[in-house]
Amino acid sequence: MRRRPARALLAGAVAGTALAATAACSSSSTRQSDDSAGAAQVATAPVMPMPVSAGHVHAIAKEPASGRLLLATHAGLFAQGREGFERVGPAIDLMGFTVAGPNHFYASGHPQPGSDLPNPVGLIESLDGGQTWEVLSRGGDSDFHAMAAVGSRVAGFDGTLRSTEDGMVWDEVPSGFEPISITGRVDDPRVVASTNEAVMTSGDSGRTWTVVPDSPAPALVSRADNAVIAVTADGRVHLADASGAAWKRTELSVTAPEALLATGSSARLEIVVLGEDGLMVSRGGRAFVPWSPAG
Repeated sequence: MRRRPARALLAGAVAGTALAATAACSSSSTRQSDDSAGAAQVATAPVMPMPVSAGHVHAIAKEPASGRLLLATHAGLFAQGREGFERVGPAIDLMGFTVAGPNHFYASGHPQPGSDLPNPVGLIESLDGGQTWEVLSRGGDSDFHAMAAVGSRVAGFDGTLRSTEDGMVWDEVPSGFEPISITGRVDDPRVVASTNEAVMTSGDSGRTWTVVPDSPAPALVSRADNAVIAVTADGRVHLADASGAAWKRTELSVTAPEALLATGSSARLEIVVLGEDGLMVSRGGRAFVPWSPAG
């Protein structure tokens, strides 16, 4: 029997802790009110609505060349435009998505009816910013729900944790855990993954793993320049160094997190979260506000 996708475990945990998350938000209402003037200064551009046709958003990313925000969704890839998010390329249910460089993406998931892609698509690659995709490997076999381009490799989880250097030949990683999300950078072999119980770290592009004691879980994780951000099922935001160690809880929180992106240095950190209140952003440690392009 195919195992339940790990990301669904976070959704279940969110549902189970909805009351706790509501209480946490209520207890911090005074602090957020005090921060409201500063937060308003951050959102200087009009709030950009979510694309109605996107459906569920599986991942948030940024295109390195343009800085545009990208949404990997049930209906395909959407990119930030002048007035809203616009779909790029074919309608593929992008269950897994990662950016490897300017206009260079990897993804996985399911094609829409009428497509000539295999189902599931396996590992697919785009070299033109998502306009077109090519199946590299495991077409018809793998649906990677968690994946990341890290160091010189791509790590992905399709019920088994796997790693590839050329996109064609995969190594099975005897990790003994099911990741909810995986994060890293293409210029760094360090990888961070989250599970239902803890955060796991790897220093060799995902070949071997170590559990981090006293780490936030279950959580979504995202690597910024010199830090890793985790958002737990109760909406709390946690911060660690770039290796995924030395975790501390911040004062920030959101409701029912589904997708996460952290970018920038720790001094100018930008955290984008899709949750119950829509697409939210915290910039420079300020309280979350509805996402809009940086002013």
